[in-house]
Amino acid sequence: MSTFRPARHEAWLWLIAASSWMALIFWLSSGTIDSPLPRHRWSSFVSNCAHFPLYGVLASCWRLFFVATDSIRGSRATLIAIAIAALYGVSDEVHQSFVPGRSASVYDVMTDLGGAAFGVLLTERWRPGRARLSGWAWLGGAIGLLGAALDTWGAR
Repeated sequence: MSTFRPARHEAWLWLIAASSWMALIFWLSSGTIDSPLPRHRWSSFVSNCAHFPLYGVLASCWRLFFVATDSIRGSRATLIAIAIAALYGVSDEVHQSFVPGRSASVYDVMTDLGGAAFGVLLTERWRPGRARLSGWAWLGGAIGLLGAALDTWGAR
């Protein structure tokens, strides 16, 4: 069984998807958080975990773009897609440091990286009818959840 490979003519759709997803992340991080109600720790944890799927989808879109264009292949496409998502996560945290009511967090970047790794490795290992995840994908998931937990309850 081969991994999922988008058709070459779909490449521009993956590029548009990746760019649009980056714009969505930027828009979501531009809002201030000013609730009159105190936030419970679990709601903060769920909010911090939102980074995980956002960056998983972003890295997956970039990987599928590279695979569809045949510009970068194999594990290089995976690593570059994870790197793009992680660097965008860093730039997003810098952006948030300038938004009133928001702050930058290294733990958010950790969650972004974990989500990117998990998401892109899921698309890399996808088989029709089932998904087999490698140990690296589970490690990415663990890093992402650890980052969200540390951001919520941890070392501040």
